[in-house]
Amino acid sequence: TPGKYNFPQFKDSYKQRPYDEKLINHPGLMMPKLDGSHSIILLQSGKRPRVFSYRVSKKGDILEYTHKIPGLFENRVPKGVNMILRGEVYLSDKEGKALSANRTAGILNSGIEKARADQEGTGGLKIMPFDIYAGKGKDLPYEEKHQVLVELAKTLPFLVTPPAAKTPDEKKRMLQEIR
Repeated sequence: TPGKYNFPQFKDSYKQRPYDEKLINHPGLMMPKLDGSHSIILLQSGKRPRVFSYRVSKKGDILEYTHKIPGLFENRVPKGVNMILRGEVYLSDKEGKALSANRTAGILNSGIEKARADQEGTGGLKIMPFDIYAGKGKDLPYEEKHQVLVELAKTLPFLVTPPAAKTPDEKKRMLQEIR
């Protein structure tokens, strides 16, 4: 049942600002928005990582994506790491760029065999964590949380950390790349 995992059954609201020149000079990290499937990533020391939807099925069951993500089940979480992350699961092309959210949703809403088959010829489903919901680092300021996620991705190769820009020059470059 969903309650046994104690996952959030809601999607947090994050600050999103439309682009204008003032955004470049606004303090804090800037990251591009990725349209995937908002997900919960469960990391338990010594166990396999697991990925879930924050929603439950029409039957009231928890929706798990773990087996639909190639290579994920072969990994183990390092000893001492116990965290729940929020992130996006997205389908990428062979170069790692995100494909349409509709294709991602189609794969995640299908059975395991079909989900795996539909990923052939692509870069597969990827996991991009962007926040720490529970565990070490959950109460840090966001810039420090992002650094924890960057370090975590070094030991957990299935995690793709979002690009981030802090200085006005970095933000300007990021916006030019997005355009």
